[in-house]
Amino acid sequence: MANEASEVERAASRALGDLLRTRRMEKALSQEKLAHQVGINRNYYQQLESGLSQRAARTPANPTFLMLMRLSEALGVPVGELIDEAIETGRREVAERLGE
Repeated sequence: MANEASEVERAASRALGDLLRTRRMEKALSQEKLAHQVGINRNYYQQLESGLSQRAARTPANPTFLMLMRLSEALGVPVGELIDEAIETGRREVAERLGE
C-alpha cells in the first residue's frame, strides 16, 4: 500500500498540472517551446500538465525537484509557490469531496 498514491497526492499532482498550464499560457508559450526550454520532450511535459505519468494506471505525475526548479525558472514563479499551491489545492479538493 505504501507505493500507492494517496488521494491528496493525486489531487496535488492534478493541481500542479493546472498551475503549469496556467503559467505557461500566461507566458504565451506552447507546450513544445516550454519543454524545449527545460530540456524535456513535449510528451513528458504533457504528462506533467495532465497530472498523470501513466494515464491507464492513473499514476500521478512525479517530477523531480530539479525539474520543478527548471520549470519554475522558465515560468518566472518561485518553485516553493508551485509546490505550496499544488499541495493546498489538493488538500482542499479532497476535503471538499469528503465533506470536511
